[in-house]
Amino acid sequence: MNTKTIGLAGLTVMLVATASPGMGQPPPLTSDQEARVTEIVRAYLLAHPEVIGEAMQALRERQSAEEAAKVAQGVQQHRGELLADPTSPVGGNAEGPVTVVEFFDYNCPYCRRAEPVLAELLTKNPESVSSTRNSQPLPTRRASRRGQRSPRAVRAQNFIKRSTTR
Repeated sequence: MNTKTIGLAGLTVMLVATASPGMGQPPPLTSDQEARVTEIVRAYLLAHPEVIGEAMQALRERQSAEEAAKVAQGVQQHRGELLADPTSPVGGNAEGPVTVVEFFDYNCPYCRRAEPVLAELLTKNPESVSSTRNSQPLPTRRASRRGQRSPRAVRAQNFIKRSTTR
């Protein structure tokens, strides 16, 4: 934390401390007090505009952490569905301790670029890594949604045939 940030934090604490006598709810600011606080904060921000950038960076980091927590929670909630979907193809060692779940769209160029990376990972770690592919078409591409159905239907039929012949 740099000096300017500490200065803004100190200014805020000072304003709150002087506005709140005791432990109770602080009395509302008068219009003159509110105007003065606005003036002080505005002057500080104009003198130190980098504080706004620091605040925006802190906001982005907080939002990113919140999003990561939501994703982690979703993965934990749906772990069984992600790892044991009979219609999703499995590559590598199905009993391996590490499973990579790949979400892809058949028409996504970025997904195609990731294929060799995943293939290399599976080749270099044949005993410890498995992968499962989960087709998730981009919502803006109607052809992607239609294209996803065929491979899933074929895999589902093959799964049904395999499970009924055992």
